[in-house]
Amino acid sequence: MSPQLSDSDVIMRCPGNQYEGSMSADAAGIVSCLVAFNRLTWSTRDERLCDLFYGLRDWAIQHPECREILRAID
Repeated sequence: MSPQLSDSDVIMRCPGNQYEGSMSADAAGIVSCLVAFNRLTWSTRDERLCDLFYGLRDWAIQHPECREILRAID
């Protein structure tokens, strides 16, 4: 899940942790999915969602914008 944008960056705001920054559409999609998985995990306590969160987070660590992604979900 990522915004269909050309080469422009996306401004991301995560009020829950005071994050504000810019990143590629690809990285913004990863952040959006991670936030969704996290919230769903806490609201449902479904272990499969937790596994999806950690699987995507581990994969995101290899992304060129991993620092920004991790800052956004911290």
